[in-house]
Amino acid sequence: MPVPRPVARARDILKYRELLGALVSKDFQNRYAGSALGVLWTQLYPLLLLGVYSLVFTKVFSNDIPRFPLFVFIGIVVWNFFGTSIQLATNSILANSHLVLKMAFPRQLLTVSVVSMAFVDLAMSHVIVLAGAVFYGVPPRLTWLAIVPLIVLLAFFCTGLGLILASIAVYLRDIRFFVEVSMMLLMFVSGVFYDATRLAPSVRWMLNANPLAQAIVAYRQAFLDGVWPAASVWVMLGSLAVVAMWLGLWVFDQAEGGFADAF
Repeated sequence: MPVPRPVARARDILKYRELLGALVSKDFQNRYAGSALGVLWTQLYPLLLLGVYSLVFTKVFSNDIPRFPLFVFIGIVVWNFFGTSIQLATNSILANSHLVLKMAFPRQLLTVSVVSMAFVDLAMSHVIVLAGAVFYGVPPRLTWLAIVPLIVLLAFFCTGLGLILASIAVYLRDIRFFVEVSMMLLMFVSGVFYDATRLAPSVRWMLNANPLAQAIVAYRQAFLDGVWPAASVWVMLGSLAVVAMWLGLWVFDQAEGGFADAF
């Protein structure tokens, strides 16, 4: 029985995992080359956003959300992971056209590597998340164990969507600007700096249909409130992760043959 092409492509990625590690390392070095603060920017960027939103929503607009700075920071780091993954993934093939033209390897690795790099950034941000938990007296809970699979499912969704967008970007360069604007707009409809569970039913459906919003809410509830993610969240994120990866690998496989001519 022949193996479906998306499955074969997934096997190729696993087979070249050492090359994947080298690509992630290269991306890190290139990203912070010449920067005085280097990798510290992975922490400073969300902290700067936290400072702005904390000022706006505590001094300008009042709110009664407990542990608001930590509440917002969690939303920022999850949104930043999603936005960074999608934006870097969209440009991953175009930015490495020289490798695509000169080397024989699974091109999907270029997209997977930038999502992996964003995943490492997210993991490093948990130093501040844990420090915030200590500061606000949030005790360790078993529900924290749910955070890892939540983020992994979100990472698979990002990878699948990134493969689709990377394929489109080779042929339609304007898609990069559309993605950039969309990621900014997504911040305001994903509950990053407000409690999505308190929205009126007339608009809450938009958050319920938004996988990023669902991931942020589930993360906060597991980390701050000791509440396990609902079964509906697992079904939604799991289904989207599988569909996105399958479709992403299939679309990329179909588009890859014309990359050289499109550069």
